[in-house]
Amino acid sequence: MWTGSAPPAVLPLGGAAFALNASAQASVARSDDLVTWTGLGTPFSYRPGAAACLHEGALVVSGGRRTARLDYQEVLTSTDGFTWTSTQAGWRQRAFHAMASHLGDLFVMGGEVQDLGLGGDVYVYNPQYGWGQERAGAVPPFAEASAISYQNHLWLIGGRTVAGPVNTVYMRASNGDWLPRAAAPWAPRRRPAVFTFGDALFVGLGLDGAGQPLDDMWLTEDGQTWRPADGPVRPAGLRSQPAWGPFGDGLLVLGGSTLPPPSPSPVYLYRPFAG
Repeated sequence: MWTGSAPPAVLPLGGAAFALNASAQASVARSDDLVTWTGLGTPFSYRPGAAACLHEGALVVSGGRRTARLDYQEVLTSTDGFTWTSTQAGWRQRAFHAMASHLGDLFVMGGEVQDLGLGGDVYVYNPQYGWGQERAGAVPPFAEASAISYQNHLWLIGGRTVAGPVNTVYMRASNGDWLPRAAAPWAPRRRPAVFTFGDALFVGLGLDGAGQPLDDMWLTEDGQTWRPADGPVRPAGLRSQPAWGPFGDGLLVLGGSTLPPPSPSPVYLYRPFAG
């Protein structure tokens, strides 16, 4: 199951892989075989720090930086990667936030909130009620974390606070409280890759405090106890800040800031327990 990431991102939809890059070329590409990529143009404007996820059968992109002082409040949705619908969200403009689909609802959390600095707020979109703030200060102010739905809970993983990158893990309880889990043994990181495979939650890649890419991968089956997974997962030739997203039985990783294809970028599929 794949539910959340920060662009550049790879999203699976209808058996195809969609590569989105709001941070550089603001472009979208599609592949049905992970070999041939078809560019779908630049359907939305440049917006670094936007968040992307798959929600209820649609690609979703939200927020992002418009200028040095202005961020987007926009939510873009598409079912084909070519035609996008724009709506204004019920939360303050932000970038480098987390977004994920969870049990039919769409969550937006934290990030660099316009005029307010780092945010610890949580907003949820329900088709019946629209956008609403779940609670303020639900988690410490953060940005560049990843969120994912796992074992019927929403999880918030890694990111950075005012003190720098963190290795914290939070789980959202059924009453909306965010419960800190035991500190993870993996190195603090921004923009970690997160995905599930079987009963396991995987966390890896990302950037350290100096902005250097990390190449490890860890897994947990309860959100508390972690162990190293097969690795390293960053092959030679993979550029920094790759796009990533679970695809089939593995993690699809596309290398570099020139994404998405058809620009020449390596494409890798990491398969857990492949032996």
